[in-house]
Amino acid sequence: MHLKASKIALAVCSTLALNGCWWDSDSSSSSASTSSTYSVKAIDGYLVGATVWLDLDGDFALDDNEPSATSTTGGSAVLDVSSISNPEDYSVVVSAIQDVTIDEDTGNTVSANFSMSAPAGVVNITPLSTLVHIKIASSGLTLAQAQQEIADDLGIDSGDVLTDYKASDSKTTQFAARSLVSSGAMPETTDELNTAANDTDGTNDLLDGAAAMAVIIKQQVEGAENEDDLDAVYINRQGAVDSDSDGDGVADTDDAFPDDENEWVDTDGDDLGNNADTDDDGDGVLDTNDDFPLDATEDTDTDSDGIGNNTDDDDDNDGVLDTEDAFPEDSSESVDTDNDGTGNNADTDDDGDGVPDEYDEDPIDPEVGASSQTAIISYLQDQASLYSIWDDEDDDGTQTLYLETLSVNGDYATSSDFSLIKANKTTVSLGTSEENDDLILTSSGWSTSTGSYTIDMSGSSVVAYPTDYTDIKYTLNGTMVTLDGGLVSDVDWDWEDYSDDTATFPDDSVKITFTVTPQQDNYYIWDWMPYIYDAINGVNAEGATSFDELLFSDLGGSSITTDQVQGFFVGNNRMVKLVDNTAMTAQYYTVDWDNNLATLDGSGTWSQETISGEELILFTLPEDVLTTWGDDYDEPSDTMLLSIYEGAVYIGSKENADVVLEDDQIVIISAAAKDALIDAVNIPVNKCNESDTDGTTTVTLEDFEAAISDCYGATAITSDMVSDQNFHRVRSDGSTRDYTFNSDGTVTVFKDSVQAYTAYWAIEGDYVKVTYEDSTDESWYWALIDSNDSEWSLKFFDTYYDSDTLITEIWSSIVTLVDAGTCAITEGLDMTYSDFTTAIDSYATCSGTLPTVIESDLDGAALFRVKSNGETRLYSFNADGTATYHRDGLVRSRTWAINDDGFIVLMNLDGGTEQYLALLQEPQNDVLNFAVFSPDDTEIWLTTYTSIDGEPAITSCTDSDTQWDDVNDVPETTLSYADFTSAVDACIATSGVEASFSSDFLAELPLTMSSTESDSTEVYTFSDATTGTYSEGGESYDFTWQVDDSTGELTVTITANSETYVDQMYIVDTDGINFSVKAMSRSSAWDEGLTGEGDVWSDVYVFAEAN
Repeated sequence: MHLKASKIALAVCSTLALNGCWWDSDSSSSSASTSSTYSVKAIDGYLVGATVWLDLDGDFALDDNEPSATSTTGGSAVLDVSSISNPEDYSVVVSAIQDVTIDEDTGNTVSANFSMSAPAGVVNITPLSTLVHIKIASSGLTLAQAQQEIADDLGIDSGDVLTDYKASDSKTTQFAARSLVSSGAMPETTDELNTAANDTDGTNDLLDGAAAMAVIIKQQVEGAENEDDLDAVYINRQGAVDSDSDGDGVADTDDAFPDDENEWVDTDGDDLGNNADTDDDGDGVLDTNDDFPLDATEDTDTDSDGIGNNTDDDDDNDGVLDTEDAFPEDSSESVDTDNDGTGNNADTDDDGDGVPDEYDEDPIDPEVGASSQTAIISYLQDQASLYSIWDDEDDDGTQTLYLETLSVNGDYATSSDFSLIKANKTTVSLGTSEENDDLILTSSGWSTSTGSYTIDMSGSSVVAYPTDYTDIKYTLNGTMVTLDGGLVSDVDWDWEDYSDDTATFPDDSVKITFTVTPQQDNYYIWDWMPYIYDAINGVNAEGATSFDELLFSDLGGSSITTDQVQGFFVGNNRMVKLVDNTAMTAQYYTVDWDNNLATLDGSGTWSQETISGEELILFTLPEDVLTTWGDDYDEPSDTMLLSIYEGAVYIGSKENADVVLEDDQIVIISAAAKDALIDAVNIPVNKCNESDTDGTTTVTLEDFEAAISDCYGATAITSDMVSDQNFHRVRSDGSTRDYTFNSDGTVTVFKDSVQAYTAYWAIEGDYVKVTYEDSTDESWYWALIDSNDSEWSLKFFDTYYDSDTLITEIWSSIVTLVDAGTCAITEGLDMTYSDFTTAIDSYATCSGTLPTVIESDLDGAALFRVKSNGETRLYSFNADGTATYHRDGLVRSRTWAINDDGFIVLMNLDGGTEQYLALLQEPQNDVLNFAVFSPDDTEIWLTTYTSIDGEPAITSCTDSDTQWDDVNDVPETTLSYADFTSAVDACIATSGVEASFSSDFLAELPLTMSSTESDSTEVYTFSDATTGTYSEGGESYDFTWQVDDSTGELTVTITANSETYVDQMYIVDTDGINFSVKAMSRSSAWDEGLTGEGDVWSDVYVFAEAN
């Protein structure tokens, strides 16, 4: 509040002057680090170019899932640990690599490989930390004990053992570490580290060798008159004291060039040091091309398994010995049946007989090819009807199954019916032609097509053509397969979901698969307008009216930023840029919006032609572009086109004469195969949103019936279908509704498993009509659009009141059929844990399956709820199994776990279980619905929490706050109480949080309510049920208080300096810890008095138990 007596203001200033902002001087926190990186150092001298990793599984080897980095200047390595909660719980391993890793002490690469490690939590990885780590692992010493032993062995200060001794300039420690490396006491490989760490029998080769070197090191340390003298002392690999004449970091005895600071190794003995030598091992392969530059017997490792090809008997690691592998260095191939240089996996005609493998009865026998066309023609001519079944998936993933019927008349089979197959296995005829928005280029220009085809079997080959354009012909080459007795689920077909995986085909089940080859060039355009993106000129729109809008003047670069992108989309983030230059260049780009980058995948050319009076732009995607784009380009032809139709540019494709349409086949099945296939497939129940409304327009029952017709009709609902049945619906926000249709004509409605109200039902025509006792104007019609054994797709005609307005709405949903009552969880007292698990099991049976909650889901989670009486609860979960619990802002400590039943268990610090929580649905919009059991209260209830981790910090809602006159210590502007409460309502509406003060909220006394503003010392202390003290700036005043449980208003009446101040406060937002409060203050010291207008202000407070 604004309590601005002069001496209070003076006291605030004096306090700040004396003490300053002490909290700014130390912002350290005791909570676990949430950083996504972990910084360590690799040190002999500082090592640059060493491989550093976090050893998650303790085997010292670098695994694919372990964070790793390459050390940089100062030996620093920063590991990405964003997926690891506590990186300090794991050891770190360093691998220094000969001729690669640089020791900053010398500026040279290290002369030999060596490996180091450090115990968990130690960030300086050195030869000394390595010995400490191995001692701990092999002998069970504590870190302190191992650290002291190493220090004693080497004659150095134990405090330096695990430090950055380079930074501290400890010469004795630097000498000890350097000598352990130069003497060869450090292991070359991480395998040696692992062996040493697991050598617990009392003898340890690594530690024994290091101990022997330590004796010599200690002698030198203790015998040096001055620690700087140690800079000139080196211990060589024979364990003898040596020198380093050329200062390259390698002892003279070990140095092939003791007087040349730039060289120290000569692997091939050619008197040319490895640093200058471009072929270190003298095998004739340059080091830059040699996988084993220090091994003259090897130069290549195709499968990167560490074994050179000369030794490896399976170079590509494909499981086939090189002696039996046609492609010993290609892991994707091992066989080439026709010896054409293309392996069978990539070859579409393995035996080279001219018949694609897909249609070859024996694809690796060139003597056996395709089935006889004569047999296929004879079979087709003998049938009365043939069928084709295919599925279509729209943009939102909805799959629909269609059936085409071909009627056979002698030498011709013609499309006679197109039908939709519903989930209930009934078919709905869509007419004699397929709905088709494509246009085909005929001699008359762009023409519509019915989509009906005719198959002509009158000649020696099979030919197909659009029924309405007989001059556009395709040659069909087919294979015929008898399916009798085979599993329906094994059929080579796009559909993979079957209700009966054991179903078999009956007799007379036949499948014929035709490849399709155009006999002439064909041109199609689709109902697809190009989406143009021209970042340079600010164009971002679908559609064009001329070719000029799709042509660009300048070539694009090979790698450009997205603000330079120009072109139009032909796939998922795949673009074409047509350049209007002399070469008529077509450029093909992949756009990576996240990284603000577009990459050129390839280039080709485009052309402009006039065909049948229509202007066309044509461009063919290059092979390398098709390879790069993969499934992101799924058009039927590699050649695409643009053309103008009715004033707009459309995209289409060109089919090239005599080129097989690779992705376009015709599959025809017999009547017996069709029936078996439809019976066995599991067709999804789809929601039909056609003609749905949003409640803003008036609709009638006639509109409802028209909407049903748009969804291909409804199945009549009978009383037997709904009586004693429960229908479970999951709403878009994750909440649930259950409708139990009782045989007495009532409907029991459950909201989120809690019984809410009762309605009435009856059959009216083909529909169910639901009515309500207290409102004759409201009703709800149900129409059954589609169904299977467990789900119904429904369309509703809903008439209901919204406030005083009668709304009519048509909408759709899918409901699940479950046993009546199983989706309801009974709340109440005198319950046991067994009752709770039984209730949850029943609910899971009803709703399908419960969400699985694992420990990582709760790591860092903050679950918040506001009770119906305005009280607040917040659980904040930590990875170590602890949690903080804020009850009306007061903090308590808890622990948590996930038990064997999958419930969250909340426990007091004494180990007693406080609550079990079962998550009932997957979270929707951060809302989580739980069933809760309290063992102490023997109670089961339902509750909802909101996940608020990552939400913005709570701030003051300053809407309508008045101005304060600091000079005169009075309000400069004021508001009425009515305007104040309106501002409170507006703040609550903005936050959506309906927490409030109440006698329950303020029940745990004494407590304090303290301002969080950085420049405020304001504290309200509630001592008992009616009194308290207000303090600010060192001054303290008594107050009385009361709370209105019906409105949530807290009133504090303060007496200060013979004047009365009244604060009326409301909570307008909170996260369970911080409470945004909006208040109105009035005072007898102000002109407005205690009943007039007042000062409106805002602040954020926290609560704590008073001492």
